[in-house]
Amino acid sequence: MPNVYGQNTKITDVVGRSRYISGESDKQEEVIVHEKNMMYDWSFYSAYERENAHQENQRQNEAREMIIALPNELADKNKNQTSAEQKIILKEICDELVSQIVGEGHDHEYAVHWNHDRTNLHVHILYSERKVIQTEPKRYKKDIWQDKDTRQLAKANAENAELVHRKGDIMRDKEGNIRYTDTPLSAKDTRFKEHSFMSERNKCIQSVLKRFGYDLSIQDKETPYLSQKKLYKGASMDYLENARAYNSAVKDYNRNVKMDIEIQPEREGLYCEIRKDIEDEIKKANSRFKKISQEAIKAIKEMSDHILNSVKQAINTMGEYWNQNKDKILDLFQEKDTLQTKSDIGHQILEKENQRVDRLEDEVIQERHIENMFEHDGLSL
Repeated sequence: MPNVYGQNTKITDVVGRSRYISGESDKQEEVIVHEKNMMYDWSFYSAYERENAHQENQRQNEAREMIIALPNELADKNKNQTSAEQKIILKEICDELVSQIVGEGHDHEYAVHWNHDRTNLHVHILYSERKVIQTEPKRYKKDIWQDKDTRQLAKANAENAELVHRKGDIMRDKEGNIRYTDTPLSAKDTRFKEHSFMSERNKCIQSVLKRFGYDLSIQDKETPYLSQKKLYKGASMDYLENARAYNSAVKDYNRNVKMDIEIQPEREGLYCEIRKDIEDEIKKANSRFKKISQEAIKAIKEMSDHILNSVKQAINTMGEYWNQNKDKILDLFQEKDTLQTKSDIGHQILEKENQRVDRLEDEVIQERHIENMFEHDGLSL
């Protein structure tokens, strides 16, 4: 199965970054979905960080950005062909990602893009580390008059004077931002730079996408699932072709491993060991050939087929056992409806299941012989 991917970056020019992700800079081929939820605009944040800098002339972190990979099936790969229904789903996903990862009260903006080759759909989430504090806007305590020519303050109804602000009007700065009586923003939330934030971010991505029907794994050292190869921007056609074939084989492998673990959870540790061995040897093989080797792809496919056969056999074994024993089991429940009898029946079922597990463990031992396949192809596990 594909893996969760998220990347966090500090932004020192948030106005420029906003122009880029929104498509205003004309550097984006297509912006599929773009949303802003802002109390203040990014120029306000830029000025605020400069004013609150600890050291003069030091570039301040004006915002942060997350780039999150999305399933490619969520958008049409043809330009401007993503449907309205697809865009609604993308917006729902992105809104939920922001809500769970960034949290409430943070001004933010996001945009969904394809990469140049339309192989990786992703969302840019630009957000402030500071929460907006709901304060009262400053208001004019009296009418304000100015001279029409000099723009200097003038007396009410004086010659050449005009009323520019009425008593009670909200005060704004030169950029048009509302002025407040108190500090409008909180201190920066330190959780965004903690290591634990990355882990929580990945769990949120996994959880949100799962609710929309996409089952992603979080790649770590103990996972039983193989990693896919990244489809790099600007990569050669040869690399992209091999990477797609490799990823297809890995998807099948991971799907079959997942099915087997669901049926026989005790095998998860074994698959973790197999993954380490396979990925180490594939790395060596790819290094030797200076590309993604066909031998590696072939080996993964053969291993995947073997696991699938094992899953089918386990399911058949379970079905055969039930078909052969269901009448006996149901009769026992009907004839002796006591807790002790049910316990005895449970022991009988457990004994039969233990026998089945013993047979399947023999298959696990056979799986280790898959190493021979790698050795035949020049890969020694």
